[in-house]
Amino acid sequence: MGRQSDGGWEVCNDKEFKPRTPCLVYSFGILHEYSFDDDVAATYNCEVHSFDPSDGREDYRHAPMVWFHNTGISDFNGYLKVNNKQWKMRRLETIRNELGHENRNIDILKIDVEKSEWKALPDIISSGILHNVTQLLFECHIGKIQDEDESYKDFLTVLRIIYEHGFRIFWNRKGTCLYHSKISGKLRTACQEIFTVKVHQT
Repeated sequence: MGRQSDGGWEVCNDKEFKPRTPCLVYSFGILHEYSFDDDVAATYNCEVHSFDPSDGREDYRHAPMVWFHNTGISDFNGYLKVNNKQWKMRRLETIRNELGHENRNIDILKIDVEKSEWKALPDIISSGILHNVTQLLFECHIGKIQDEDESYKDFLTVLRIIYEHGFRIFWNRKGTCLYHSKISGKLRTACQEIFTVKVHQT
């Protein structure tokens, strides 16, 4: 779904997992790039909510089935100061309740938030919302500031818990962010895009 050169994300289209109307999609981290959101809305007739606090625009309706929210995802409800601007941040559980979706399944949860996934994902896990998510697509950053064993241990722990919640990886690919490892001296990929689908309830 979306522009494959930048902004596109894989969606599992197998019969038992693909979104069906009425479907709900949350897309975190867009920065003016709506190709995934528009494509999902058009293909599956899903209600799509797009989130990005760095966009600089107020909440508005981008398309008949796509709504933009000037909000970011994290592990707290409040504001984050970034470059002298105040970004509105919310926990996923809070966002879901504020939008009146607390009793709805999230067919696709896409998270591309430049390192903030390490705060958001543990909070999403602890909130229990993963029980109501069918497909979880996310970019994880594992390099540059994280070149120590403990950081990778944290990363693997999050993946293990997602696995224990019934999700399985159906696709993954390297991101475009690169860095030179302090350990090996080699050029390494600093981020991975991981695509998972829930194959059973826990």
